[in-house]
Amino acid sequence: MWVVTYRGAVARIDPATNRVAYIQVPGENGGTIAVVGDRVWVSIGIPGVWAIDPATNNVVLKSHFVHGSHRVEAGSLVAADGALWASGANVRRTGDPASPWGFAKGGGAARIDPATGHLLTTFDFGRQANITAAGSGGVWVSAGTDRFFRIDTGTYAVTGPFSFGGTLWAITDGIGWVVTANGGIKRVPLP
Repeated sequence: MWVVTYRGAVARIDPATNRVAYIQVPGENGGTIAVVGDRVWVSIGIPGVWAIDPATNNVVLKSHFVHGSHRVEAGSLVAADGALWASGANVRRTGDPASPWGFAKGGGAARIDPATGHLLTTFDFGRQANITAAGSGGVWVSAGTDRFFRIDTGTYAVTGPFSFGGTLWAITDGIGWVVTANGGIKRVPLP
């Protein structure tokens, strides 16, 4: 089992022995984890996404998330159709050595080659982007309050925005599962 801690580490827990191994990552991260192929990928925020080899517990790849001329903070990750997908908010240099990066307007999503860590395709959403679900040949990105977009993982076509009356969290067999503002869960047909 893999857990991202808020203490600058990813914890690997062996369920048979309860032993914990820690892999150091930058800062107090709290990012997300996705497993693609033989690597465990972790979102690190502004530094991008890092790949861990589970055979050695070593970081083997580091990939920055850049869209156009600017970096994007890697906030969320999912594995979909054999690729790694990341999303987040645009960031900019501040000129302050104590805090060199700050958030900028907009956000994006990216498809990343899990073998090399290279960005294959990026998508601009004009707002902070957050991948909330993946499945049925698509990755779902939230960009604003109750504004969801679907990226087709085969053609890279982006459709939307769609509104579901809450936050889309999971997809099964063409059905979306939405957490509503009052904490309920509802089932919605996906477009």
